Amino acid sequence: MGVVGVHCHDDAMPRDAVPTDAVPTDAVPTDAVPTDAVPTDAVPTDAVPTDAVPTDAVPTDAVPTDAVPTDAVPTDAVPTDAVPTDAVPTDAVPTDAVPVDERPIEVRPATVFDDVATMVGPRRPDANVCWCLSYRIPSKENQALQGPARGERVRQLVAEDPPPGVLAYDGAEVVGWAAVHPRADTTFARNRKIPRIDDLPVWSLWCVRVRPGHRGRGISHSLISGAVAFARAQGAPAVESYPVDNDGAKVDLTMAYVGTRAMFERAGFVHAADTDSVLNGFPRVLMRLDLRGAER
Repeated sequence: MGVVGVHCHDDAMPRDAVPTDAVPTDAVPTDAVPTDAVPTDAVPTDAVPTDAVPTDAVPTDAVPTDAVPTDAVPTDAVPTDAVPTDAVPTDAVPTDAVPVDERPIEVRPATVFDDVATMVGPRRPDANVCWCLSYRIPSKENQALQGPARGERVRQLVAEDPPPGVLAYDGAEVVGWAAVHPRADTTFARNRKIPRIDDLPVWSLWCVRVRPGHRGRGISHSLISGAVAFARAQGAPAVESYPVDNDGAKVDLTMAYVGTRAMFERAGFVHAADTDSVLNGFPRVLMRLDLRGAER
């Protein structure tokens, strides 16, 4: 039986041709289709068995492990000179990117007063602190100097040739100080507790200080080496030091400026004499490093 197309025009039938109440609202009773017309078990739960697709339908070795040979991309596919060595400028990485502990320590003659003041001066200019003058100038003068006058005396010494010691720098920051000078110009030349063992014009190295926050990096060893190099450059035949012989025991930090016997032994110094000086309960010994003969 063919399908006949029916074309309707908007005006083919008046809008009121079928009254709105032509079909009563209760023409089809609400219970015409019973709620149990389709039983809940019409499709059994086991219609598709759980093993319809076997677990081994796709074998685990469907793609062999050697499908892509290891030499598919030759090792020389990218030439080693593909990126020129100057592609990254040398200043691309800032100098402070290097960890602090790996930066070299530079030791220089103590010719900058402000840096010496940072290492041995007081926080308050009028305070009476050592300024590392106790062994450097005569005892009477040392006792007479008070407050700012002590700093001014150090300023004078820094301007002399040779200066009163050396400074250690981590980059532009001063981190250490070592007092080293000809023994004849210090109170060690007349010290009654530390002997003068011969007439050799030796230099004395009596104070090694590392700035707080920089300890534990071997800066004291750099200071000793730098002080020795400075003395050698000035013509010193030998350098003496007067550390405590603490046998590994802890030394109070305020008294540790003289160093320990082991510290100077590691720098090549040898025991030359015992002394009558005692510091922090430990005896001090005279250590000496001979600079004559072969360069060290």
